[in-house]
Amino acid sequence: MAIILSIVISLLIGLTALVIVGLASFHVTQGSKQIGTRRALGAKRMDIIRQLLLENWLVMRYLALS
Repeated sequence: MAIILSIVISLLIGLTALVIVGLASFHVTQGSKQIGTRRALGAKRMDIIRQLLLENWLVMRYLALS
């Protein structure tokens, strides 16, 4: 019974890791498109960096308060 439980837990951890990698990849792709759009509309480098830092700060703040 313990062996079956260990196998199931291992599979669930592996699946969770794959989902996290997929979500991170999706976020990076969307961020790249967003940066390209902002550059095309004339945003300066500091504007883009400021936006990225603000977004990351908001996410970390939300996670810290959860």
